[in-house]
Amino acid sequence: MSETTKSLATGKEKIGVIGSPSDTTRINLDILDSGINKKIVGQLTFLEFEQDKKQHVALGQITEVSLENYMLQFPEMKSITKHRGFINTITKTQDTFVGKMDIGAIFSTGTKNYEPSFLGSVPSTGTSVYFADNQILNSLLTGFPKTISVLGNFYESETLLPLTFPHFGQGVDGIGDAYHSGVYGITGSGKSTLAKLIVSCYTKHPEMAIVILDPVGEFTRAVKGERGAEKFFVDLRKICENHGKRIESFGIENLVLDRWELLPTIIKKSDFLNQFTITSPQKQQLAAEKISAGLVNNVNLNQLNSIDTLETVLTTLRDEMPTIYSPGKRLTDIMAEIDGYLGDRGRLQNLFDNHWSRIGELYTPATTRQGIWSVLTRALDTKQERRPVLVINLDEQTVPENMDWDDEIRAMIILSILRAMVELGIQAYRSGKTLNTLLVVDEAQRLVPKEAEELGTQQKILRGKIKDAVETVRKFGIGIMFISTSLSTLHPEVYRQNRISFYGFGLNYGSELLTLQQKVSDNSALKLYQSFRDPHTAFTDDDREYSFMTIGPCSPLSFSGKPLFLTMFNNEKKFLESNGMDKNKTDPLKEKSKPTLIPS
Repeated sequence: MSETTKSLATGKEKIGVIGSPSDTTRINLDILDSGINKKIVGQLTFLEFEQDKKQHVALGQITEVSLENYMLQFPEMKSITKHRGFINTITKTQDTFVGKMDIGAIFSTGTKNYEPSFLGSVPSTGTSVYFADNQILNSLLTGFPKTISVLGNFYESETLLPLTFPHFGQGVDGIGDAYHSGVYGITGSGKSTLAKLIVSCYTKHPEMAIVILDPVGEFTRAVKGERGAEKFFVDLRKICENHGKRIESFGIENLVLDRWELLPTIIKKSDFLNQFTITSPQKQQLAAEKISAGLVNNVNLNQLNSIDTLETVLTTLRDEMPTIYSPGKRLTDIMAEIDGYLGDRGRLQNLFDNHWSRIGELYTPATTRQGIWSVLTRALDTKQERRPVLVINLDEQTVPENMDWDDEIRAMIILSILRAMVELGIQAYRSGKTLNTLLVVDEAQRLVPKEAEELGTQQKILRGKIKDAVETVRKFGIGIMFISTSLSTLHPEVYRQNRISFYGFGLNYGSELLTLQQKVSDNSALKLYQSFRDPHTAFTDDDREYSFMTIGPCSPLSFSGKPLFLTMFNNEKKFLESNGMDKNKTDPLKEKSKPTLIPS
């Protein structure tokens, strides 16, 4: 008898039997008397059955338990219990407990190992159902070719939940296709920590590049190994080092724009043209385009922040003014103002210091500053054997004092990053490759909101660009992971295109719940999600539980499409130990074909 034909139920605790009615997606489980006082909801269970002359194993989580007592449904009995509270031989004795087991995965016996299968019929009533544990999972997943990661346990369970985060290229640990994902939950739900754990799992892949847009500096601190106010600190620096993953971290003070496309917008956005009383939006746009065109032909982009360039700007503006304004007093006054600056070195220097330098600073190279396009071109080079984790810190607290910065400027910076990634993706695609890159977008609800009325011009353009990217960049090998505190204020196209989603605590009221219901139609799953406890109600930090409902093919146990429920680790030590990251430096290039199973 081969190993896979032996019963996995030997020595396992029986919880119940298949009841009626049941179907191929959900088993109604009649719970045994020995199990009614146990914690059942959230537990992983399994049953064995024969199908097509092969031994099969079905696994699923218990999402709901209901109590029924047929005798107490009669009005007469209800009246008696109202007065007596207890009826011998009826109350408690006639109680039946029914659990709902959502089938998540089916395995059949293969030549050497278990293989994925499907439930083509329903096993008969009375078939035994058992609690599953790590030993059962290891037996079923021995032949699973990809590396398994563990972020926590099945909800309210001691059994670890195996997850997979393959890279987007070909190979043993690749999926051959990029996909988008999302991590959602209110502030304090653990979503940022979960996102860092997911990123940590992706760092196992040397061939995968990771780009993180970090608007509040949280990921930047993690890759520097700096602990903030968070209770569960994920040291991404140490994890990347152990995986041989290079980290490149840039702040606003380290990056410069190195393409001409955004210059007209930046000039119009600044108050530079206001100094010449060019105030109407149409005239400002035309003037900015004329200035930019004149600079392209006469100045190197990295020399933009100089007083000589300012002289070129004013000369160009003076020459082009007749095409901007018709002859008249306005044109005469503006020409005189420009000549006044050009004829007075002191006034020119003052105009440079207070206005033009704030534009030029965005383009000023230095030993510690690099162009956005050049940084991304180097980091995303597909010829590298080990590709980096690139973190771009957009926290406004890091902005130099002499640089203009607001939500519109930030939108332009992100636009430049996104356009560079898309262009590099197109180049890779045309050469028969894919970019194999994960783009992490934190605070997504601010960058791609559902409503656009209150956004500035560049923010609206960025919103549209991200929406378009969600629909197009997958074929270039770019997958986007969105992190958001809200579903209802996020553009619907974002969460609609998520192949994998994690939903943390707090999305169970009002418009958030209505939005969630569009993604999850299973009422039992939604009820279980709504039972999540607020992590901050725990008595101590060590007792905090961060629970998530996940949908999509993120686990070898989720190929039926049913939601899985996860209780995330609440400290780094458990995470590192369960994923073999607590050891000294490892080399994934030497171990990439060796699957990692969950600890028994």
